[in-house]
Parts: sequence; C-alpha cells; structure tokens
Amino acid sequence: MSQQDSHIPPCPELPKDLDQTAPWDTSNTPNPEMYEKSAQNLLSHLKSFDKKALKKTETCIKTEDGKILQETHDSCGNYATKVTNKDQYGFVPDMCLDLQVGEIRDNLIMGSQDIAADREILKKYNVTHILNLANLVKNYFSDSIKYMNIIINDMPTEDVLQHFQKAFAFVDSGRQCGSVFIHCNAGISRASTFTIGYLMYSEKMPLSEAYSDVKSKRPAIQPNVGFMKQLESYNNILGLLPRLCEGTTN
Repeated sequence: MSQQDSHIPPCPELPKDLDQTAPWDTSNTPNPEMYEKSAQNLLSHLKSFDKKALKKTETCIKTEDGKILQETHDSCGNYATKVTNKDQYGFVPDMCLDLQVGEIRDNLIMGSQDIAADREILKKYNVTHILNLANLVKNYFSDSIKYMNIIINDMPTEDVLQHFQKAFAFVDSGRQCGSVFIHCNAGISRASTFTIGYLMYSEKMPLSEAYSDVKSKRPAIQPNVGFMKQLESYNNILGLLPRLCEGTTN
C-alpha cells in the first residue's frame, strides 16, 4: 500500500438493523438466459395459438341518438354491425299529452308530436301541410295532408342551417294554399328553432324578436344551446338588426 493510500479513512460499519440487501444488490437478478428462454417459449405459444379457440363476443354500443348497435366479427375477422332497437325510443317518452298549439300566424302553427296525431285539432286549424322534424313519428294522415320529413336529433352538434332553405320553401308553399304545422317530438327545441328561423327569413325579424314572438305563443319552447348559436349565425347571414320601436326618432 502506498503512502497516499494509507491516508484513506476506513469505511464506517453499517448499522446491524439495516437491510443488507441494497437496491444495487444483483444477487437475486435472474439470469439473462432465463429471460431469453421465457421469451422464446411465449413466442412459440403465440405462433401455435389457434384463433378459432377464441370465444366469440358481442359489443353493444349506444349512440348519442339512442340507437343500440351490436358489433360482432364474422368468420373472416370483419366487423358486422346491426341495430337492435330501431323501433324503440332513444329517450324516456313523456306519456302525458301536450296539445298546446302555438298559433304563430293565421296559417302557421307549431307544437308537439301529440298534435300531429290528432286529426280534429289539425282540421280545426285547416292544416294542409306538416313539417315533421321528429324521430320515430310517422306521417299519420298522408292521405289528406302533405308532409316534409327532416329527421334531425335534438343535439347541439346537429347542423340545422343546412335544412332551412328547403324547409322554408315548403312552409311558404303550404301557407299559400292552406295552413302549416311544424312539429318535432316535444315541440320545444327543433320545432321552435325552425319556426324562429322562418320568421327571421320571411319577415326579416331579428333573432331576439322572433324568439320572443314564438315564446309568447308557446312558452315551453327552448332551442338547445347549439341551435341558438346557429340562429345567431343565421341572423348575421341575413344581416338583421334590432328594429326601432314605433315613434322612436333618430
């Protein structure tokens, strides 16, 4: 030992109660050959595995509009999908009838699906045309009433503006020869959105006024948040500004 080494202090002894198996102790580390052998065995099992031995499973998916889809794999491994509840509601239906008619104009009314199934109410208002915006609501009186069906979901992400032009042309046509009824399921969101939009289109009525007008005729209305944003966009497209009250001067 050199003179320099003689100055190195001795290592202190570890406490007797300290775990002698330190993290860097490699005495229990498996042999790399064992890892390789295990990996080879696993690979061998995977290669020899028969996929036909797998148990077939079905996956049920519920979409945002209430449909329930059943997904399976065919013999070739391809997806096969079918709708299992196409004749059921995607929501809890309200079994109480809503026959409150929103008398928007002399030849324009709006409301719920219950009115669409009531021949007497439709006769009372001389309804000749119906704009049906509902899901799973049939055209009850197609033998005597002209229908237009636009199936949309009451979801904020639905694009309603794309349907306005054809819907409003249908309403215009119906009002020229009779009366038009606009309805969805509950007569709250979709039907009111199209009715408000129609007043904006036909009477150049700003959104705030059109909304208040329809609300006063059917208080239950409430377009969803996404529909309201689209009506705001439609208001800008039409360039509608709040109108001055009568008697107001600049």
